[in-house]
Amino acid sequence: EIMDQYGLAQGSFIKRKADFEMKLMVMGETKVGKTSLIERFMKGKYEDKEAPTLTYGVAEYYLQFNGQCIKIDIWDTMSMMTSESPYLLRGLNGVLLVYDVTNPES
Repeated sequence: EIMDQYGLAQGSFIKRKADFEMKLMVMGETKVGKTSLIERFMKGKYEDKEAPTLTYGVAEYYLQFNGQCIKIDIWDTMSMMTSESPYLLRGLNGVLLVYDVTNPES
């Protein structure tokens, strides 16, 4: 089991019934790197992608904290809210806002 400096076991290798579940949405303008940031976090490597996310995707991340298994659903969204937005926001526990530091408009 891999532990970080805070004593957290991390990664998708833990997969078991979660004691707690969370929903995190990653939001930001088009081409700020939302998908690349999620893939860097999940896979530990960076891939520069040019194609925008056309709908949404969900990545499952598991970690263990104080003997409890926590499942985090990380939602990768397109930049614009649509008629599906109320569904996507339901049950949300947090939002990660992503922006491009080289582009003040983002």
